[in-house]
Amino acid sequence: MSGPVQGRYYSLDGMRGLAAIIVVFHHFGLQRNPSLAGAGYLAVDFFFALSGFVIALAYQDRLAQGLSTRRFMAQRVLRLYPLFLAGIALGLVKAIGQIVTHDGTALPIPELLLSLVTSLLMLPTPGAHLVSTFPLNTPGWSLFFEMVASLAFGAVLFRWRTASLALAAGIAAILLLPGILSHDGRVAGLGTSWPDFVHGFPRVFFSFLTGVLIFRLSRGVRRTINGDVLIAIVALIALLLGKPGGWLDGGYDMIVLGLAIPAILWAGVAWEVPERHQRFFGWLGDISYPLYILHFPLLMIYLYVMRSFPVPLAISCLLFLIGMLTISTLAFHLYDAPARAMLAIRLRMPGSCRFRRPAIQVDKPSLAGTASARTDHNRNTPPSR
Repeated sequence: MSGPVQGRYYSLDGMRGLAAIIVVFHHFGLQRNPSLAGAGYLAVDFFFALSGFVIALAYQDRLAQGLSTRRFMAQRVLRLYPLFLAGIALGLVKAIGQIVTHDGTALPIPELLLSLVTSLLMLPTPGAHLVSTFPLNTPGWSLFFEMVASLAFGAVLFRWRTASLALAAGIAAILLLPGILSHDGRVAGLGTSWPDFVHGFPRVFFSFLTGVLIFRLSRGVRRTINGDVLIAIVALIALLLGKPGGWLDGGYDMIVLGLAIPAILWAGVAWEVPERHQRFFGWLGDISYPLYILHFPLLMIYLYVMRSFPVPLAISCLLFLIGMLTISTLAFHLYDAPARAMLAIRLRMPGSCRFRRPAIQVDKPSLAGTASARTDHNRNTPPSR
C-alpha cells in the first residue's frame, strides 16, 4: 500500500515522537546542561496519559467481549519486550564498560547480576542505595509502572463506569500531591528511585486514567482534519522544553498535569493533521518507543567517548540526536517490527502486532468548510508506542 497508512492517529504519533525527542534533550541536559529541556520529565506523564487512551481504544471492547486478562497482558508484553530487551543489552554493555574502565559509578558485579535478572523480568532492582530502580536502563522504570496500570485496566478498570474512573483519577491526584509537595512542586523523580518509588503509583494512575477518560468522552466526537492541532503540538513542545520562574514555578507541574496535558491530548484525538504532514508524523510515531527505550545507555556511552573530543555542547547534542534518530529508525524496521511479527505468529497472537491499521473515516473540510464523515473508535486501532 503506497502512501501513508490509513487509520492512524497521526497527530498523536507526532506528539509522542516529539515528546521522546525532548526526553533525549532532557537526559542530555542532566549530564551537561540542566537548563536544557528542564521540564522534559513531564513527557513521561504525557506518555502515561497517551497510553491510557491508546490501550482503552484498542482493548476496551475486546476485554468486554471476553479477551482474558492473561492474554491481554501477554499482548502488552509482546508489544514492549523486544526493544526493552535491546535496551537491557545496551545497558549491560555500558555497565561492563564502567567496570573495565574502573568508573566510580560502576555497579558491583553482584548487583549487576541481580539487576540483569530483575530487568529481564521487567521488575525493579532491589536496593535503596541505587540511583535508579532500573540501573541497566533508567527509562525502564516508566515501563514497569505502565505495565502495572495496564494490568489494572485489563483486570478491572475496563469494567468501571466513567464516573468511577473520574473518581479514581481524583483519588490518584490527591495521593500524588504529597510527593509533588515534597519535591518543591515537581513530579521529577517520583517513581524512579526507591526513596520515591511509592509515589510512582499515583503518578502513573492519574495520567493513565486521564487518558482512559478522554477515550470514554471522545467516543462520540467527530475527528476532523484541522491544522490547528499544530498549535497544540507547539504548545506541548514549549511546555516540555522549559518552565517559567517566579510565582508560577511551584505550581507548573500541577498545571501541566491537570490541565495542559489533557487539553493537548484531547486536541490530538479530535483533530488530525493535514495529509501532507501525515507521513512525517507517522515516522515520529514509529521511532518514538525505540528512541525512548534505547537512548539512555547509548547516551552514557556517547558522553564517555566524547570526553576525548572538544566538541561544543550544542553540536555534541545535535550529533547524538541525529545518531539516535537513525538508530531508532533502523531498530524499528530491522528489529522491532520483524521480532514482534515473528513472536506474534509463534505465540499465535496476531492481534498484538499491527503494522497496518484498518481505515477510519476522518472528517475532511469540504469547499464549504463542512464535515462529511464520522470516526468509528470501536474499529480503530492505536498508534504503536
